Amino acid sequence: MSSGLKRYIVGVVAASAIAIVVTTLVIPVDRQIGVGFEIFGTWAPIVGVFFWCVIALVASALPVRMPRGTMVGVSIAPIIAATALGGPVAGGWVAAIGTTEMRELRGRIPWYGTLANHAGLILPALAAGWRRTLAH
Repeated sequence: MSSGLKRYIVGVVAASAIAIVVTTLVIPVDRQIGVGFEIFGTWAPIVGVFFWCVIALVASALPVRMPRGTMVGVSIAPIIAATALGGPVAGGWVAAIGTTEMRELRGRIPWYGTLANHAGLILPALAAGWRRTLAH
């Protein structure tokens, strides 16, 4: 691996880790993501985030094959839904957890590739959520 690629991976992963920690500490999860889970009381938003993580995991397990053979992941839809309902924290955590694939768990992708792939989804989800939060 080239030193430029190493720097890129370290930079993206570090930026994503810092961004999700800061966002989690600064902005609460919007209670709107917990609609339908009111029986869990104050835990409803967390249950809502967990629900969207499960939906994203299912979507990650079912990529769509395009006509020329390209595989396209459709886990972006649950990430956007979670971000729209719960704000940047919800979208960031769904992007971090919900995009895990079986080939990552089986070790077919190097650990640094897994980190880079997840970090590359966390930043846009957080940015979209921050935009949503600032617009309100």
